[in-house]
Amino acid sequence: MLETLGFIEIRPRKKVVVKSIAVNVITDPLIYLLRGNLDMVLQLLEVRKILEAWAASKASQFATKKDIARLQELYRELEDDFNKDRLGVDADSRFHFTLYQAAGNTILSHIVCSLFDLLWQSQKVIRETMYNQDQNKEALLQQHRKILKAIMERNPKKARSAILEHLNFAAKKILEISSTK
Repeated sequence: MLETLGFIEIRPRKKVVVKSIAVNVITDPLIYLLRGNLDMVLQLLEVRKILEAWAASKASQFATKKDIARLQELYRELEDDFNKDRLGVDADSRFHFTLYQAAGNTILSHIVCSLFDLLWQSQKVIRETMYNQDQNKEALLQQHRKILKAIMERNPKKARSAILEHLNFAAKKILEISSTK
């Protein structure tokens, strides 16, 4: 009955997965609005500043060895994407998602999981917009390194500052690029 109502997904010989009932209601309309709409991407960046600044600070305090290893692995993927001149949307989105999970807040993790497609789409728009300039690619990579380093150092202030620097940089560049169009 719960499966029929859409609350759970039963995977044969695996497990039962509880599904978020809010996922499609929230993300579907917003994903369509984000595609190519820089104003909507900027609005999402404002929300992310609030959530990710807190999450980065908490992640620097509560990240497990496994969380840090995963962030390191994703950073290496970002480097690989950079070196091979790939957009790197998947690794970037998963890096930020892992940062949220490392904060150790189940509710926030669930909310962000529900919004992962929205995060992915916004990362795609941001990277497509900014990757026209090589210096932006390098700056984004350095910013991710700085975020990772602050979390590894267990420094909440540095982690919060690093994520805000990253998100403010993205917003600034999007505004610059959109004003020239």
